[in-house]
Amino acid sequence: TGAPRGKGNRKGYFIQTDAAINPGNSGGALVDINGRLVGVNTAIISRSGGSIGIGFAVPANLVGRVVAAAQRGDEELARPWLGLAAQTVTGEIAEALGLERPGGVLVNHIHPDSPFASAGLYVGDIVLAIDGEEVNSPSELSFRTATLGTGHRATVRYQREGREREATVTLARAPETPPRDRTVLREPGRLRGLAVMNVNPAVIDEAELPLSAEGVVVAGLDGPARRSGLKPRDLILGVNGERVRSVDDLAHLVRRGGPLELQVQRDGRRGSLKLGG
Repeated sequence: TGAPRGKGNRKGYFIQTDAAINPGNSGGALVDINGRLVGVNTAIISRSGGSIGIGFAVPANLVGRVVAAAQRGDEELARPWLGLAAQTVTGEIAEALGLERPGGVLVNHIHPDSPFASAGLYVGDIVLAIDGEEVNSPSELSFRTATLGTGHRATVRYQREGREREATVTLARAPETPPRDRTVLREPGRLRGLAVMNVNPAVIDEAELPLSAEGVVVAGLDGPARRSGLKPRDLILGVNGERVRSVDDLAHLVRRGGPLELQVQRDGRRGSLKLGG
């Protein structure tokens, strides 16, 4: 108890092990043959419910960050924001790019506010290592930066057009720019009770939205809005053909009254939602 919480819904990074993990063993030490702490046991996948199965442990260096944050009195663990989407460089991708061997992660998309963009990285670059530690999957890149923490100036080795380069990335949390301005619509009608927020990097990170997300995001539904057909994490891009850039835009368009046709993006797909007045 008292440990800081991670913010947002993120997939964890675990060590897979065949060490026996029985009920009640969660939180126990996973050690190597020399008695050095490798990780903290967390869970097991077992058909029988016993200790025979695949075990998972949180890596010790990530646990160390959590402990240090708790000792400082932090209520949550601040994780650096990558602000990029990437994929593992497989053998097929390496061959297509003319690389000698597979390795690293290929940057497919990068947010303008990403610390990696500020360091000069572009779409098409291949990230090879962070502070001397190789990265060969997006989850490994996320793990390496998480163990370094916010405020750390990391040396990134990457490849561009066949040449290896280096850059310094200052790891930071996702910025709250523009302010999310969480707002609940109170105007009479089908959207009364709809909670929305401006899309910004912090909201993109927490809600696991696409890096290209824009407009406003549905944060909650109450009252008549629960019957609107909208769902949490939906992006509202426009109303009656007029673009929505902020919660103020949405509130203004809804106050006009009358039938509404919302331009909505859900799970990467765009469509329209027609509502009465």
